[in-house]
Amino acid sequence: MARLSQKAASILSDTCALSRGDRLMIILPPTPETYWICLACMQLGITFIPGSPQLPAKEICCRLRMSKAQCVVSGEVMAPVVDSVMFNCPTLKTKLLVSDKSYDGWLDFKELFQVAPPRKTCVRTDSQDPMAIFFTNRKMGTPKLVEYSQYGLGMGFSQASRQWMDLQPTDVLWSLGDAFGGTLSLSTAFGAWLQGACVFLHHMPTFCPETVLNALSRFPITTLSGNPWMYQKLLQHKYFTSYRFKSLKHCVAAGGSISPGVTEAWNRITKLDIYEGYGQTET
Repeated sequence: MARLSQKAASILSDTCALSRGDRLMIILPPTPETYWICLACMQLGITFIPGSPQLPAKEICCRLRMSKAQCVVSGEVMAPVVDSVMFNCPTLKTKLLVSDKSYDGWLDFKELFQVAPPRKTCVRTDSQDPMAIFFTNRKMGTPKLVEYSQYGLGMGFSQASRQWMDLQPTDVLWSLGDAFGGTLSLSTAFGAWLQGACVFLHHMPTFCPETVLNALSRFPITTLSGNPWMYQKLLQHKYFTSYRFKSLKHCVAAGGSISPGVTEAWNRITKLDIYEGYGQTET
């Protein structure tokens, strides 16, 4: 991960001309490239702004304008959505595409990645320098920009992974959240690494309950993190009760409030509780 993120850092600094203090919005599902780019931002002192691939154009425009992001990273599905609002985002200068296909007006991350040299030096950030910007849930009213420092977010990852997710070095954690509900995917990767745990990635263009249930049955996933509606979708699968999750021992939910009915049904069938972490960005 260190070497691969150094190659991503080379792209951001040399090709995209980003430097310390700049802001980058990333609209990708949880993929290896997502984490390479976030780690690269930390190495360069660039503030990253997670955004879900499910966001509508109006919301993307609002976040780009509020954050004054200079660069956006996206997949091929969201590229035309970003292009449709770009004329309203004067600070946006660079668009980086993570896809096997090319798109007019976008830099090709995978093509650049093949030839990018690892960038060996890191910016010496201070503890109060910004690391990331999250946006509060729209259900709480108009989304507000929340900036996290290097120290604050780093400690947040550590606390969440140890106390809320109960992660140990022997655990394998899978986040079903979009990249990124602030709590879900970032706590998944960085929090897991801080505890020496493993991160499980399974690329799904769209959420598929059957794929999730098969993976939970087949692989040694010990900890599951997901949005409340995802747990509900899993419970609604007609063959849910026929699946057995031999390794699963801890479940957490964030990205929205979870109804008592869902937690009760999940516990009744799986004998596991769902530990809720909704509202961490808001508070």
